[in-house]
Amino acid sequence: MTTMKITSVTARYLSCPIAVADRNVSDFGAMERFTTVLVTVETDKGVTGVGETRAGGLPAADKSIAAIINEELGLRLIGRDPLDITAIWESLYNGQRADMAAKAGRAFPSIARRGLSVCAMSAIDIALWDILGKVCGQPVWRLLGGKAKDTLPIYASGGWSDAAGLEREVTSYLRSTGARAVKIRVGARDGTVDTSIERVNEARRIVGRDIDLMVDAHGTYSAAEAKRFGREAREARLRWFEEPLSGDNKGALPDVRAASFCAIAAGENDFTRFDFLPYVDAMSLDVFQPDLGVCGGITEAMRIAGLASAFQIEISPHVWSGTVMAAASAHFALACPQTTIFEVSAASNPMLEQLGRGGFEFSNGIMSISDGPGLGLVLDEDFVARCAT
Repeated sequence: MTTMKITSVTARYLSCPIAVADRNVSDFGAMERFTTVLVTVETDKGVTGVGETRAGGLPAADKSIAAIINEELGLRLIGRDPLDITAIWESLYNGQRADMAAKAGRAFPSIARRGLSVCAMSAIDIALWDILGKVCGQPVWRLLGGKAKDTLPIYASGGWSDAAGLEREVTSYLRSTGARAVKIRVGARDGTVDTSIERVNEARRIVGRDIDLMVDAHGTYSAAEAKRFGREAREARLRWFEEPLSGDNKGALPDVRAASFCAIAAGENDFTRFDFLPYVDAMSLDVFQPDLGVCGGITEAMRIAGLASAFQIEISPHVWSGTVMAAASAHFALACPQTTIFEVSAASNPMLEQLGRGGFEFSNGIMSISDGPGLGLVLDEDFVARCAT
């Protein structure tokens, strides 16, 4: 087979307004629009791959990611073979010192190889896997070693209401998705730990004993608050306590884990396997939650999964994105033996609902995936055009 070559790498910033009645309000404020970065990699053989990433809540940062791809990283890939996925990942991560890193057999990352530059790499990596699947005529999950599980249960991720409004909100999620698990937000926006405990106990009353219940503090508790919550939420029988602390306070996580009567989960804001390694060293997490648009794409997510497997750590990817990143997450999740449950946003998200179709589906509380080549997606180009700015 003649070597395929990349001819263009294009990133588009997409922004879609959310109707006033459908906006959720969290500690990040009211979500007025959903923004993302859509990446297209084209080749000289007519095969095109798509990827996606987003900085989360920062439209200007998403625009910066698009600029990183369009003005630097993408240009480096022109003429490269898109099937050389690992080599491309390493070259983007190591930057100008890629040749030295390859010779030494270890990473020589550029100073900026965290943050937005890794988000940019993530989207490119996802697009390359999409191309590989299309060239091979196989779904990405098969190229990752096949399905470890045919399907996965989903959980509805939301829960912004106060105690009085939780019943309407939570029952709506469970009814519309068929999920047997639900996650609600706790933390700083509640004002006090007492209020968070009240809301969690109310949520448990609403769902009963047979529905799994998780909480997400968005990293807003102090260590003392998190330990208190972990102890006093015992009666709610939580499946996990997510992001109890800021990522700047990872050193206190082992104490929070020791004080809590449930699993501790985190990782959606972490970049590459190198950010996940300290969790293992400190024995501070029970669940890794890599975001495929943040951690380094499918390539790096599989490395993170290998790290987790060696230390008996569960995987549940963070999925708060458009259709492309959700599809990539679904392929990864089903190929990963430690994945036990899949996140589905309960918030209004036009990018998830309208950006593309195919690839995966949610039905009666279960996530399944197609056998279509690559990610198995067909983009809605009209929707893309309306959202492109």
